[in-house]
Amino acid sequence: MKKRIVASGILLTIVLSVFIVSADIKKIGDVIGKVLYTDIKTYIDGYEIESYNIGGRTVIPVESLKAYGYNVKWNDKERRLDVISPATSTISGKVGLPEGTVAPKGGINIQIDALVNSNDPNIPPIDGMNLWGIKSTRVIIPEGKGSIEYSIPVLLEYKDAKFAENMQFTPKYVLRVHYNWLIGSYKAERGFYGDKTLDLSTGLKTNIDYTIDISTK
Repeated sequence: MKKRIVASGILLTIVLSVFIVSADIKKIGDVIGKVLYTDIKTYIDGYEIESYNIGGRTVIPVESLKAYGYNVKWNDKERRLDVISPATSTISGKVGLPEGTVAPKGGINIQIDALVNSNDPNIPPIDGMNLWGIKSTRVIIPEGKGSIEYSIPVLLEYKDAKFAENMQFTPKYVLRVHYNWLIGSYKAERGFYGDKTLDLSTGLKTNIDYTIDISTK
């Protein structure tokens, strides 16, 4: 008898569970929450992306990931949305001072940007391409040292990008180097574009080295 009571209790629990789950099933078009503005800053690979608040959760539009190199595919027949991480490669090297020179007090702050080469004739003329294609890294040459290594992960291919649907191409990159250091209480700044076009379709780009100048002459 006791076993039957336990069994009946289990059956009742299952029935109640099914009822509760069924009552909570959402239908297409049901309102599941309010979209609210949020002051939370959301980043993908270090780059800010628009985000919203729904029911206390921070959400991002999947379609916006296209602008960050992700391949977003929609299958209308299956009602399915796939997000595929982009293939990446690496640009790496060393940034240093002329031989015999070392970083002053406070070190040298360096930002290196890898920009899609908008002068490449194989790339469609797209407004804002450089801003969209930027990948960056920041490094510091420590006080008393003469160089520092860097590495930047970059995309090997762009698909279904922000400015042109169904576009696909393999980009070439140009590096932009910006650096600053202290002269007393004054912050000095300089920068330049690299003189090499980097074609990542031929493999990793290593030993892409640059020399920076902090002389006051």
